[in-house]
Amino acid sequence: MKKKISRTKGQAVARAILDMDFQWSAHFGDIGLGYLNYSDLFCEMWAGDESAFPKTALYNFMPGVSRRTAVGCIGTINALFHKNRMYQETV
Repeated sequence: MKKKISRTKGQAVARAILDMDFQWSAHFGDIGLGYLNYSDLFCEMWAGDESAFPKTALYNFMPGVSRRTAVGCIGTINALFHKNRMYQETV
């Protein structure tokens, strides 16, 4: 059974997604995480039940990018750790 979504509802959802993307870039752009690939990565991490992730698992949280781009994203996050802009806890 197909569910029809009204144009008004579809537009409201699209505006909410675009607003979320804008807010992400506005809040995290100054530390180098403004690209939406990072939004995908952190939202997947925050939404999950786990409190710690091995780095190799993080690639799966960015399904819309190539492995090379994902490696670059993880490299940027590592650089933020080294600059003390982010921290990681040991479990």
